[in-house]
Amino acid sequence: MSKKIEIIIDEKLDEKKIEYVLEKHLQFSRSLISKLKRIPNGIELEGEQAKVIQTVKAGQRLVIDLPQKAGESTQETYFPLDILYEDEDIIAVNKPSGMPSHPSRLHKNNTLANALKYYMGYLPHIITRLDKDTTGIVLAAKNLYAAALLTDMMKRKEIQKEYVAVVNGTLEQTGGEISAPIEKEGKGVKRIVSERGKEAITKYEVLNTDGKYSLLRLIPITGRTHQLRVHMKYMGCPIYGDKLYGTSEGEFMCLHCREIGFLHPITGENIVIEAPIPRIWGKKQV
Repeated sequence: MSKKIEIIIDEKLDEKKIEYVLEKHLQFSRSLISKLKRIPNGIELEGEQAKVIQTVKAGQRLVIDLPQKAGESTQETYFPLDILYEDEDIIAVNKPSGMPSHPSRLHKNNTLANALKYYMGYLPHIITRLDKDTTGIVLAAKNLYAAALLTDMMKRKEIQKEYVAVVNGTLEQTGGEISAPIEKEGKGVKRIVSERGKEAITKYEVLNTDGKYSLLRLIPITGRTHQLRVHMKYMGCPIYGDKLYGTSEGEFMCLHCREIGFLHPITGENIVIEAPIPRIWGKKQV
C-alpha cells in the first residue's frame, strides 16, 4: 500500500531540480527526501525512474510513490476503535482509558498501535500520543508524506489541543496561565517542576466547581511529558484519579483530550475534531 503524489511541472518550476520541487513546492522535510532516495521507483519523471538531482521541465509529469511502513514488529490486535475522523491521509480515534499508545515491555499487544494495525492492515504514524490513562483524541497519519507535514506542524505549534480535567480542590483564579519549567525526576518516569527544566506553559479555565472538585479546560502551549498532570499538582489541585501525581483516590483518571484543531496538511481544510467526555466520569463532571 502506498501514497502517490502526482504533479505536472509548471513554468515556475521549469529547470528546477527534483529536490527543489520536493522541498519547496511539496514541502517535503529533509529527512523524508532522504528516505525517498532509498525507495526503489519512489520518484518517476515521465514514467522513468529519476534522481533528486535531475532537473525538470514545464509540462513534465512527476510522480512520487511513498510506500507505507509495514510495522512488522507490531502485532495486530482486534479492538473496536471509536473513529472520530478519517480520510485518505489522516485518522483520528478516541482512545479509552487504560490503553497505551505504543507497545512496550509491559504492553506488547494491547495498545492503540496494535488496534490501528489490525484495522488498517499496516501501522500508521501516531502523531499525538496520550498517556495510558488519559482518554481522548489521538491523531495518526496514514502515509509518510502526511506524517512529515503533521510532525512539522506539531513542532511549529500549529495543531491546537484542548483538554478537560477534573481536579481535586479549587484554584484561586478562574483562569490564567501556568508557566513552570519541567524536568525528569531521577531515572523513573515521573516529572517535576524545576528551574533547571524545559519551558512548559499551560492555559487553564475553571468551568465549574463545587469546592471539593473542579472541572477545568486546559490548553497546553508546550508539549512536555506529563505536562498537564505536573502543572495541576504544582497548582495544588492534582487531577482526580492520577495515582502518579495525586492520591490513590478514584478508579480512573479524569483527563481527556476533547478537541484538536488544525489545517489539513494536504487539502488545507480547517479540521476540528471533538471527542465526548467519557461516560465513566459520571458525576465527576461537577
